[in-house]
Amino acid sequence: MPKKLQNATAIKTIFDEAQGRIVDQAKEIGKVIFRHYMNLYTRQTAAHDDSIIKYLESVSMPCLSEELQAALIQPITKLELAEAIKDSPIGKAPGEDGLPAEFYKVMLDQITHVLATLFNTILNGQKVPGSFIVSFLKKGKPGDKPDSYHPISHLNSD
Repeated sequence: MPKKLQNATAIKTIFDEAQGRIVDQAKEIGKVIFRHYMNLYTRQTAAHDDSIIKYLESVSMPCLSEELQAALIQPITKLELAEAIKDSPIGKAPGEDGLPAEFYKVMLDQITHVLATLFNTILNGQKVPGSFIVSFLKKGKPGDKPDSYHPISHLNSD
């Protein structure tokens, strides 16, 4: 992502409610956001575990076969990427990197190896580059509050 766009979408300060102060260091901002969403998505009230288990046992849930489960944990192949790129619609707005699907179609032979390596490295537990993360501020919300940001990911064409 171009540095100018990366700087425009970066969270520069955030209010840490636990400490009652504004933080401006990237690691601290990350910790504040992490704590906010951990609290948001962690069960706050005691649920009746027995009733939940009983309900789940009574519902017929679809399951993947062992063969499909095994296929899903395989590394991404260059062939899979090539097929996905070929199937990508053209004429759509590109992501933050400015590269439309047409670029990937033209450069198909040159980029599938690089993309497969990148994606498999991430799937194997390597950290996603910070430039891949874009924070979207909710309309009309102050930028210094963790809940002012959408908990979503904006992905590029690739």
